Amino acid sequence: MTLPNTVKPQVSIVTQLLQKTMAFLGKTSSQTVVNSTLGFIFPNGSIAHNDSGVCFQASTPVPIQLPNGCDFQALKTRIHNTLKLTDKQFLDEIYYRQPFTYAGNQFRFQCIQLKNDADVNTMLMCNHQFSFVDPIELLCTITRTPEDILKLLQATMTPTHDALLYYNGR
Repeated sequence: MTLPNTVKPQVSIVTQLLQKTMAFLGKTSSQTVVNSTLGFIFPNGSIAHNDSGVCFQASTPVPIQLPNGCDFQALKTRIHNTLKLTDKQFLDEIYYRQPFTYAGNQFRFQCIQLKNDADVNTMLMCNHQFSFVDPIELLCTITRTPEDILKLLQATMTPTHDALLYYNGR
């Protein structure tokens, strides 16, 4: 059986996710799996709209184990550690792809920004309620610290630019 060209990239992405998940679960104890929920982080990804509502897109989603009953700070710490962010990077925003029902038994997805403990609790409750929709999907925006951004800007300024600023400022 030959797949159409439009389906091949999607199959490739699904295959990559399955391989990463299996490798990730192979490194995780069964006790951790019981006391946590599998999720995927879409670092600096994008939000697309389709027939099922919204979907997250990123070059390489990263698997994560989310502890049951975690709070917002624990979630941020877990994401920070999973993505191996440096001291010069910080987690700016976290979005959750939340399932909801409409028109009876059908469901769709909406994008919810996680800002506090109540939002994280809602995410975990939704995941339990819609257990057939596993895993949790999170889109995260990662930015540099303001000091690092200033250093980068200063490093890109040319000497000519500095001279022009001085000349015009007389």
